[in-house]
Amino acid sequence: MEYMEAKRSYTEAKAKQRALHKRVQTLQQKNQPMHDFKKHLETWLKCINEQRDDVAKKFKSMKTKWDENEKLVTLLSVRLEFSPIGCITQEARAEEISNSLSNLKKEEKNRAKIQESERVVQTLQADLAKPIPVEDMPEIDEEIVCFLLFQTAPFRPWDSVASIKATTARKIASLISRNSSADSLRMNRELKPK
Repeated sequence: MEYMEAKRSYTEAKAKQRALHKRVQTLQQKNQPMHDFKKHLETWLKCINEQRDDVAKKFKSMKTKWDENEKLVTLLSVRLEFSPIGCITQEARAEEISNSLSNLKKEEKNRAKIQESERVVQTLQADLAKPIPVEDMPEIDEEIVCFLLFQTAPFRPWDSVASIKATTARKIASLISRNSSADSLRMNRELKPK
């Protein structure tokens, strides 16, 4: 008897399980379009999140590139001009920046040449500001008078004026040549490149 009761309870439980399983299957078939739609929405959300992350990464990289370009532009003080159609291409911008760099190098060389020239001019002006030592003119005049008055040549009244003029001219010429040659030697020494 116990066996029969156990068999009957087992068959009832089995029948109930089958009925419930059948009911679950009908509910699953009934709800299948909603489950499919839910899976579709989940995949769509996943794609949207991936696209959003990709766009955020691209935007971040573009922003860093833009900041780097702005730093270069401010450092080089290059003003980029934009065409009416749109922005200048990368090649044109690179060429413009390289041209500005070469112009800066040329300007720096010119600035160095100008500074060197200014330094040379200042040294020459300082040298010109120094007084040039010249023989004392009153001493030269005294020497000429002494030479003319105390000549050892005999006195000839008919020749005295002509001889005095000739000897005076010779003495003045020799003094001038001596003085000018000393000055030219001094100037040559000062103007020689160092």
